[in-house]
This record gives sequence, structure tokens and C-alpha cells, in this order.
Amino acid sequence: MSGTRSLSPTAPATRVPPASTALLLCAHGSPGSGEDLALRAAALGRQLRCAETAGAVLYGKPSLEEVVAGLTSERICVVPLLLSEGTTFSALSDRLQDLGGTSRFSLCRPLGTHPWLASGLLAAAENAARRAGWSEQDLALVLVGHGSRRNPASREATQRLARQVGRAAWRIRVACAFLEEPPALDEVLAAAPERRMVVAGCFSEQGRHAREDVPALIESSGREARYLGPIGAAAWTDTLILDSAGQTMAEAGQTVGLQQGEDACLVSR
Repeated sequence: MSGTRSLSPTAPATRVPPASTALLLCAHGSPGSGEDLALRAAALGRQLRCAETAGAVLYGKPSLEEVVAGLTSERICVVPLLLSEGTTFSALSDRLQDLGGTSRFSLCRPLGTHPWLASGLLAAAENAARRAGWSEQDLALVLVGHGSRRNPASREATQRLARQVGRAAWRIRVACAFLEEPPALDEVLAAAPERRMVVAGCFSEQGRHAREDVPALIESSGREARYLGPIGAAAWTDTLILDSAGQTMAEAGQTVGLQQGEDACLVSR
């Protein structure tokens, strides 16, 4: 197997904190996700030296409008923990426009569109296989998305990520499965020619699908598989969030100092 992959280089930067800027992580919404988002935003905001940090959900509590009303910073950098530029991202953009638009908000692209996502996911799959003592020569990576018979955005985002990972994977076959449209996850796992599989959830948070449905389907398939959990909640995606927020703040004319121990550096592509 290949060694641990490095997601990004870093470059020196001054220790100047950004202007009065808040970091806001925003997700679709699931029970308990608001608190998790707030804690994650606080940890990342300290590294970016933001004046304030917060987490909000589009559907549920704490709502986007409630959270924004409690922030006093001049600018708010919004990082959507979404996996595609579909209807949920459009709804977020529209609601930010109603709250002040570009005069106050800097909107990052969805986490799922970050160019490092595929390499990070492949590295996570390889590491999981390595910890299990598995060889890449008889291994598949299955990406499971929500899917929808009415809107192709979820399916297309999952398939696009699978193609990107597949181009980087030398020995691992990459396949897709869905919860709300075919092919179903348990069927894909049962039919896979490989002995072992790593499953990654193409979800932005630990909702019911990621927490309950996917593990149940893996178990019902009777196959030997390791589940990585939802991609959006994985710790390794913090690097992608920092890069996206840092780039967006820089484009808005702010100096971004990324604190790493005694060093500060820019997150750069």
C-alpha cells in the first residue's frame, strides 16, 4: 500500500489576525448536529484566528437565522458541510442573500467539491484496510450516497467522487451504492467479487442514514467490510475546511493566519 498521503503544502504567513470575522459551519441538519458543529467550528476557528465561531443547520435547530442574529462580527465566512451544489446549497445561498448577501457573508463552495476530497478519502480507505491487515489486491471501496428518484444531484455527486477516487486508486476498485435508488448498498456488497470492502458514507453529518441505515445494510449483506462513517464528519476533512475558509477569507481581502502550535501559515492549494 502507498504511504500516508499529504493533502496540502503550507506557506509562511504573518501573524496578523483577520478583521472582525466569524467562522460559521452550516449543515443540512440532524438531531444533535448543532452542538457538534459548534464544537468543530470553535476548534477550527482558533486555528484561523477568527473573532467568533458558530454552527448552524438549514433544517432544525439552531437555525441559520438564529445563529447569524447572535454574531456581531463584520464579516461571516460560511462553510457549507454539503457534498454537492444541489438544492440544499441553493437554499443556503438564498437564505444568506436574505440575511445581507455579500455585504456580510463570504460563502465557500460545498465541502464535497473540494479538490482534495478524493485523495483524502482514498487515504482514509487505505489506512482502514491497513489497520485491518487487508491487502489492496482484493479490496473494493464502496461509496454510498442518499440518492433520489426525483433529483439526480446526490447520485451525480457520489458518482463524480467515485470517478475521482478511481483515477487515483491503483489497485482498489471503486463502486457506488445508494439508499433511495438502485443499486442498493446491500446488493452491491453481496455481488462484489472482492473478499473485503471499505464503505464510505457520502453524507455531511452523523444523521440517521449514516449512523443507523448504512451499518444495518452492511451487516445484512453478510460481507466483510469496514465502515468509515460519513465523509463530512471525518476528522481528516478539517484540513479541507481550513483550506476552503482560508482561501475564501483571503479573496475577501482578509489576512488569514493559520495557527499550528508555534507556527502560523497559510492554507494554500
